[in-house]
Amino acid sequence: PGLKVGLHLNLLEGKSTTHHAYIPSLVYGRGNFYSLKKFIRRIILRLINPDHIEREITSQINALKLSGLEVSFIDSHQHIHALSPVAEIVKKVAENENISVVRSYGNIRTYTLTAKIKYLILKFSAYLSYFLTYGKIGLPAAWNTKNAETYSFMSWEGSNFDFSIIKDTKLVFVAHPYLPFDSNTSYMWTL
Repeated sequence: PGLKVGLHLNLLEGKSTTHHAYIPSLVYGRGNFYSLKKFIRRIILRLINPDHIEREITSQINALKLSGLEVSFIDSHQHIHALSPVAEIVKKVAENENISVVRSYGNIRTYTLTAKIKYLILKFSAYLSYFLTYGKIGLPAAWNTKNAETYSFMSWEGSNFDFSIIKDTKLVFVAHPYLPFDSNTSYMWTL
């Protein structure tokens, strides 16, 4: 009963939930999303209509609601909402849908050197995306959101990090169990 369900927003793999005719700048073919590299290139070149992003996010939320689930938070696949303009669109949709929690990149805790380096690369990319989108220096909305939850990304920590040493009771672990890039098995007992 205490389990919360969130939208793991996907704009990068597989098919859209919105018919491709309504989001043509976001997909190719019959609704296939572009890869991360192509998506970023298209955002930089301003080839993706922000309205199409908003439409797809809303459609994914509605798909969860139609299946009887209450959406209590939003995060994103491959951290795409850490970058502008996706971050600001996610914030707007979350407010419209009365979803009070969006994963905040300002509340990330890292434990290994590898994770710290990956986090710095993401933060640099976030500054750059904000500058390219708005022409000024700053961080996207997803970095400024104030959530009580602190996030740790297990795949960032590497395969040898033992997460059982962490004592923070408000920590949200983000893991991709059984996927090849998330090889840390120290959290498998929780599943």
